[in-house]
Amino acid sequence: MLAALGGLTPPDGGWCLVAVDNGSTDATPGLLADASASLPLTVLQEPQAGKNRALNRALDHIQGDLLVLTDDDIVPDADWLVRLAGAARLHPERDVFGGTIRPVWPSPPPAWLTDAGMPLHVLYALADRPSGACAPEDIYGPNMAVRASLFHGGLRFNPAVGPDGTARYAMGSETELLTRLARAGHTAWFAAEAVVGHQVRPEQMERDWVLGRSYRHGFGVGRRPEPPMVDAAPVIAGRSLTFEGRRAALNVLAALSALLPPEPRRFWWRYRAAWLNGLAEGVAVARAESAAARPAAQPVAGRS
Repeated sequence: MLAALGGLTPPDGGWCLVAVDNGSTDATPGLLADASASLPLTVLQEPQAGKNRALNRALDHIQGDLLVLTDDDIVPDADWLVRLAGAARLHPERDVFGGTIRPVWPSPPPAWLTDAGMPLHVLYALADRPSGACAPEDIYGPNMAVRASLFHGGLRFNPAVGPDGTARYAMGSETELLTRLARAGHTAWFAAEAVVGHQVRPEQMERDWVLGRSYRHGFGVGRRPEPPMVDAAPVIAGRSLTFEGRRAALNVLAALSALLPPEPRRFWWRYRAAWLNGLAEGVAVARAESAAARPAAQPVAGRS
């Protein structure tokens, strides 16, 4: 990624790069120090684990009019920043911009991953559509730009969402922020010509990783203000019998499919069961947090 960033065509006005070392214990500091010799790079430290905490640390050091956010595993086209800056200039009525994201496979992907309708946008942030207006939530973190004025106004990422150093976290850190922007009336533009490749690591093509990703995505959706399906009638004791019945059936199918020879459709059952289990747990956590945040009921004085 750093090598590709070194080959970027600079947009008008230039560009600078802010990298946040989020408590790394490997060779990251030396890698970034070496890169600073050839890149306009500022390195910050955020020792507390959490992608959104790291992003918020960087927001205190932003410059320029357009903030481009990305992940640490992209390979952009040389004109990537020029294209995003051009979209922002041509569409002053928009505040959020995104572009094409294509997986860069380490080897040909297996049929169970590509031929069974698996949601590659969830798994690998695939975004490939024509240029045009879009919902802010249709833009994904590896290729995302926001007008800096919004962050100068106090906008920040939610540190309770996103990767946090644990295996079970709520996915959707950028989506949570973009959903807030959409509700506040901000609009987005998709610039198909702004292209990045998203590197897929070999372990991210294994079934266990995909199932974990499905669970985390469901967990993140469950923590949103209006999660889908969980309130479908009939509801008894605060639980949707329709949702719980569907989840139970898919868990049975998933357990049976794990005993049978691999087959794309059967793996889809396991994927969907993992997603519904994550959704249910995310809703439970969100409701528990909401209840804990409510003030305790005060006793009412009465006549003796």
